[in-house]
Amino acid sequence: MLDYLIIGQIVKPQGVKGQLKIKVLSEDANRFDNIKTVFMKTGEQYEAFTIESSDTRDEYAYITLSNIHDRNAADKLRNKFLYINRENAIKLEADKYFICDLIGIKVYTDSGEKIGILKDILQTGSADIYCIKGKKSLMFPALKKLIEKVDLEKEKIIVNGEVLKEVAVYED
Repeated sequence: MLDYLIIGQIVKPQGVKGQLKIKVLSEDANRFDNIKTVFMKTGEQYEAFTIESSDTRDEYAYITLSNIHDRNAADKLRNKFLYINRENAIKLEADKYFICDLIGIKVYTDSGEKIGILKDILQTGSADIYCIKGKKSLMFPALKKLIEKVDLEKEKIIVNGEVLKEVAVYED
């Protein structure tokens, strides 16, 4: 599992005092109101920044970070991702997972047949769509009646084979 999770991307400077406009990449646009520290990645290192102030409007957060107090400094951060360390991540409900923890996991039917590897998750609003790469590439919705078990420790997802036949879309 990753130690850091992406929660936003810097869109641009906002004003002349170093405030940043953030595209929120978390389910909760107000997420930044309860965070004291965010991280930015440079190479393989994560640098911590203290959030001095935050405000949320529409789907964006507007934050001021420690040591970033003018437009030029803020502009150098354009398009960078903001991370949070896992220990300060939101606590998920049962049967909820971070997408980054699911990508790369093996997918099997309940009869033990390996379908492939989960390569991507498309978020459509009503149900996530799992994109699987295997002998045949396929996609299926993340439905409770389809997904029988997610085991992050064993890195596997078990799906109901009969339901899969009904809902899967195969690539030619």
